Amino acid sequence: MSGTPFTPGSPLPPALLVGGSARCLQEELLARCLAPLGKDAEIERMPAAALQKEKEEGGLATFVLRRLGSASLFGARRVVVVIGGQELLRDKQSKAWIERPTSRTHLVIAATRPAKDGPYAVPAGLPVAVCWELGPQSPSELTRFLERRLALRGAKATRDAFDALIEQAGASLDALDAELEKLSLYKLGATIEAADVEALCGHTAGRDFDRLWQSLVAGRLGEALGLVEAMAAEGLVLFGGGRVFGPSAVANALLPMLLARIRRVAAVATSNEKLVAAVGSALGMKPGYVHYLQKDAQALGARLSRWQSAAIGAEVQQKRGGAREDDELLEHLLLQLARR
Repeated sequence: MSGTPFTPGSPLPPALLVGGSARCLQEELLARCLAPLGKDAEIERMPAAALQKEKEEGGLATFVLRRLGSASLFGARRVVVVIGGQELLRDKQSKAWIERPTSRTHLVIAATRPAKDGPYAVPAGLPVAVCWELGPQSPSELTRFLERRLALRGAKATRDAFDALIEQAGASLDALDAELEKLSLYKLGATIEAADVEALCGHTAGRDFDRLWQSLVAGRLGEALGLVEAMAAEGLVLFGGGRVFGPSAVANALLPMLLARIRRVAAVATSNEKLVAAVGSALGMKPGYVHYLQKDAQALGARLSRWQSAAIGAEVQQKRGGAREDDELLEHLLLQLARR
């Protein structure tokens, strides 16, 4: 890795490569790097995968440079954060901009790469600052990392619970972090036990879907599309048992799951506690799960009405049939849901 080491909290350089060995590390590091800007900057996040999917005219570099070039010289600073898009480091247009950046603009490339591969290399001589987090490198560091992530959510767990979680969910930090989110919301401040992990986590039908759902709530389209591609290749576990493979079969299984979750979130989004309790009882949902859905409704905010409209549109198209294949319908729905 070349480039100048960057310390979070320092003034943001014109070009920055930031990331880590997991999406949760990347997001945390990115937030720390952008924190000094406060509310005095225009920060635009764009997933490279979405731009490539939509086949923006001129390619990713042209679109990014257009956003950088249209910033006001007298207004707020503009920060363009490209999730993925490390190919910009080797594109002639973007390299020329990095060497002679426009005033009051910043290009931030946020990437994720396995720890064994290390950070992406910056071409020699290119003035790019680099901030990278490899994450825990030993079992003891992994446990301490999970303890810190859980403490940030105001929760705690027994050592047996951590051992069970690692055994069930594997070594992926993003998968582990998603499970911590689910456990902390379900337990509502109570200590998480190994039995809770056995009941809620592991290689179940809900685990892959929950990861997809949270990526959509966070607006991480590139991650959502990547998860669907992985499910198509590796198989999606079904709630009734068994596993399906291939884009069409996975889309056919995911669509009703997504539509049902959106309906449930909308149903408990109201502030009327009696109505929420009645809905939870009618749908057979435990209080912890209702609270989990309400958190999603709060995170979505004004986007929830758009999600409902997109879900209704997808359901109508699916019932009509013929217009679009299920995998195309799912991809279109993901693009709508992940849009900020």
